[in-house]
Amino acid sequence: MLESKRLHAFDSLRGVMMLLGIIIHASLTFTVNCRVFHYPLSDVSRSVFYDCLIIIIHSFRMPVFFVMSGYFAMLLLRKKGLKQLILNRLKRIVLPLIIGWLTISAVIKALLMYTIDGVSVDSILHSFLFMKIYIGLPLFHLWFLYHLTIIYILFILLLLLPKAVKNSLAKATDAIISIGEKNLFLMIFLVSIPIFILVTLMRIGTIGTSIGFLPSPLIFITYFVYFIFGIMLFRNQDFILPVLMHRCWLLGGFAILLAIIHTYFIAQYFAHETPLLLLISARSNALLSWAMLFFLIGAFTRFLNTKHKVLDYLSRASYWLYLSHLPVMIFLSSIIIDMPYYHFLKFLFMIITTFASMLLVYHFLIRKTFIGALLNGRK
Repeated sequence: MLESKRLHAFDSLRGVMMLLGIIIHASLTFTVNCRVFHYPLSDVSRSVFYDCLIIIIHSFRMPVFFVMSGYFAMLLLRKKGLKQLILNRLKRIVLPLIIGWLTISAVIKALLMYTIDGVSVDSILHSFLFMKIYIGLPLFHLWFLYHLTIIYILFILLLLLPKAVKNSLAKATDAIISIGEKNLFLMIFLVSIPIFILVTLMRIGTIGTSIGFLPSPLIFITYFVYFIFGIMLFRNQDFILPVLMHRCWLLGGFAILLAIIHTYFIAQYFAHETPLLLLISARSNALLSWAMLFFLIGAFTRFLNTKHKVLDYLSRASYWLYLSHLPVMIFLSSIIIDMPYYHFLKFLFMIITTFASMLLVYHFLIRKTFIGALLNGRK
């Protein structure tokens, strides 16, 4: 029964992380000096508030998502075996990646060609007709599906290792988790060390982004670490989840403190770029990432551990909403970018319009079709 409840909590958590991506992308137009994402559109009304919002959300959103991916990979493997795991991931990750790249990414590129480069509609249609649109076409926001595809290949290869090797690796990683039962903050410190090293090497004070078909090794390894932790979480959930549930408020307070520290020092690093500021930014980012991750896992498991119709609906819709939202958001941004209105009103307009329109499309055109089955499985 408890395992079933945790699944509802984790489904909701994964869905919320997807939806936070919409908030990040809506914020990009209004940033002043955000180096985490390279966005070509810049509104006439901007505020450092959006830089801070992106930095904080970005510090934990995708780490949580990759941890959940590792957890559900183990759950599917235990319940249905390796063959069904492979078939499920091909259907839920690889196919949406291929279809999304051929359609959504191409539309995004076309919109940017029109709004930024001033390319005519006829030229854009010509590039579609003769497939030129796909030359050098990046993944854009679908990068996480590409990373997950490669990670799952590595995961399957790990499963093929000799049993003795797998047992040794499992014992070594389980030992780190077991520390959390006695000293949660020591565990946070330990698991944050590899992320601190990787983020320091990235030299931007936080986890970077990689939207091409040749992933940045540092970024890829970072998310692979989080995926592996998801596996560790599944293996040790019976004793670590109660600890996180019991201490979720303490973790939340710790995360808020770290968010303030990290936001301040990364802003200083962006301004001055000294080695010391880089180290402080990377260290606070790594700690914030894990503190928020553990807080959210504990809070969702404690307070959202039963099936709720609205949350269940939104968690199922979130995959479609995330995949489809960026073209709509770029289109809206290109319309309002020069309008002399307060940035927060534009920000809300973009979020509400994008969310509402794509949710209507999901409800009436996606949910009960083969696309809905592809993204979420048959209900």
